[in-house]
Amino acid sequence: MKDKRKTKEQLIKDLGKLRQRVDELKRSEIGGKNSEKEKLRRRKLEGVLEMAGAVCHEMNQPMQIILGNSDLLLMHTPENKQLYEKINKIREGIDRMRMITSKIKNITKYETKDYIGGIKIIDIEKASNEVT
Repeated sequence: MKDKRKTKEQLIKDLGKLRQRVDELKRSEIGGKNSEKEKLRRRKLEGVLEMAGAVCHEMNQPMQIILGNSDLLLMHTPENKQLYEKINKIREGIDRMRMITSKIKNITKYETKDYIGGIKIIDIEKASNEVT
């Protein structure tokens, strides 16, 4: 239960940081004489940051439910059972998702990479200031 509260508090703090970054971007765009290219890049980053905050917020609740229920299942499943390993794989997947959402919350620049069909997607690794 403490982990859920801590995670919720951390999410609220991280969303606050994202809002601050968006506000800083807006202020710097208004106050400075940026080139059109720089203004476009800042607007793209602003959109990325807003989407990042929304994605992290929306994913957190289902991840907490899966994590909590998998913990309960693990407590009532003998370690020598094959089911235990499968439940543990679910937990590992959730932990990976937490790492990804953490990187998304720490996006500080607009970086893309090529994806299927010639489209570009955000390069979470390069765009995030989180060290892996």
